[in-house]
Amino acid sequence: MEGDSAPQLASIPGQDVSWSPDGKHLAYVDAGRIMVADADGRNGIQVAEVNLRGDSLQPYNLQWSPEGARLSYMSHEPDIYTNWIYIVDIASPGTPTRLGNPDHRLYDWSPDGRLIVYQVQEDDSCHYPDVIYTRNADGSGEPRMIVRGTSPSWSPDGSKIVFIQETQPDTCPTPIVEY
Repeated sequence: MEGDSAPQLASIPGQDVSWSPDGKHLAYVDAGRIMVADADGRNGIQVAEVNLRGDSLQPYNLQWSPEGARLSYMSHEPDIYTNWIYIVDIASPGTPTRLGNPDHRLYDWSPDGRLIVYQVQEDDSCHYPDVIYTRNADGSGEPRMIVRGTSPSWSPDGSKIVFIQETQPDTCPTPIVEY
């Protein structure tokens, strides 16, 4: 394949496209709507709508849950400059669940789809303001602080979380939680 000669497989009117885990569907954002279509771009249905009044961002960082039943994305509410993670059930479209802790940065689904690990910017006296939490993907329970760091990602078996950490001895305690 050279230059612009890649064959076009589908045409969708959106952005931030993501394949379903089984490869049969595409999720995408179109004018504030979270859409799901067949892999060829046909039969698109709306599964959620984001209020784009004011200065709110288009939804972004669209990800499928590992089992393909839910979608997650990031956005911020109008006139509030903090990012949130939202999750919507594809089988029952409607109002997405917003996960706690404002000012999310990066996130990842656990391989079994029960948890989400995410990075939050927090202001405090420590040298490294980003903190990694886990939270039930259905929004229940309280967030669980894991460690200070960035770019969290689950291991394929869900037993470990890898992350980037900047360390300076004796400046901040670092709690570690095993899974």
